Amino acid sequence: MKKIISTLLIILIFSCAGENDSTAKKETKFVGFYDLKGAVEFVNGIPVDTILNPDRRQTKFFSDDGSQHMWINNSKAPDGSPWISGSGVYGEAFIENNTITEIVKENFGGRAPIFLAPMDTLKKYWHEVDVDKRTLTWKAPVVYEDNNSFSQLSPGSQDGRRLSEYYEKVEEGEKTDIDGVWLRKGTINYVNNVAVDTVFIESTDLLQVKFYHKGRLMFFTRDYSIEDTDLGSWYGIGMYGTFSYKDGRLTEQMDYGLYGNEQWFKNLPDKDESGKPFISFNVNLEENSYSQSWPQDEIYSELGFGAPAEYYERLK
Repeated sequence: MKKIISTLLIILIFSCAGENDSTAKKETKFVGFYDLKGAVEFVNGIPVDTILNPDRRQTKFFSDDGSQHMWINNSKAPDGSPWISGSGVYGEAFIENNTITEIVKENFGGRAPIFLAPMDTLKKYWHEVDVDKRTLTWKAPVVYEDNNSFSQLSPGSQDGRRLSEYYEKVEEGEKTDIDGVWLRKGTINYVNNVAVDTVFIESTDLLQVKFYHKGRLMFFTRDYSIEDTDLGSWYGIGMYGTFSYKDGRLTEQMDYGLYGNEQWFKNLPDKDESGKPFISFNVNLEENSYSQSWPQDEIYSELGFGAPAEYYERLK
């Protein structure tokens, strides 16, 4: 651990020393999944310490053109909250002039209530607020980046002290045919294993997005028909984990999740050789759409997942 801390500090010191030199840093694209590894403490612009928190998970996803972005974490809910754990956002993100700009289109988990705050309050603490589109824009200076990692300054400053989140790129596997970003568009109903009807979902009723990228996946759901903020399901659900796809078979495993998803996964009947739960779907994949049907096991029927298949269209 000391070696990691020393390495991070050396990296940040050299990057900060050259941040006023236009040739000192090379612009790179952030593409794929990045895990939060720690926070570097700055005092008057100088990195002095690295704080590692192995119990905290936070993962970011960037598409290659910045049009699709999401991050999720496993932060615990305050005592008495109706939700259990986790926060995240969905939107766009790009890097320009050594700054990450996040355009937040949706908040879930602990971030879900953010638009319940007065607009004047949001405008005070966010760089930009678009009331009509309900988007928030946040800009974070990048104090270090290379092909496999980056560090961005966190908001706020106290007595000249600031923290910088340090991320490393997640190890990637092989690209699959299902890689991409997918938006849930509806439900396909079956009778005797024959598709008979597709019920499309209004965007004002449900938002569900899935990200697949070289063996890693992330997804979230916000059900807008749930209006009671005292219900945990109002905050949305989501997860981050691994997947495999081959010959019409999609298998997913969870690393961590929001709002009870971890416990739900633990109760799955299928386990791999190490005892880790997984779920597999039958998939009908087309060029820009796919459907996934739930396993027809008793446990899934009891959880409310039956013969209908979820229908998705490609966003990216």
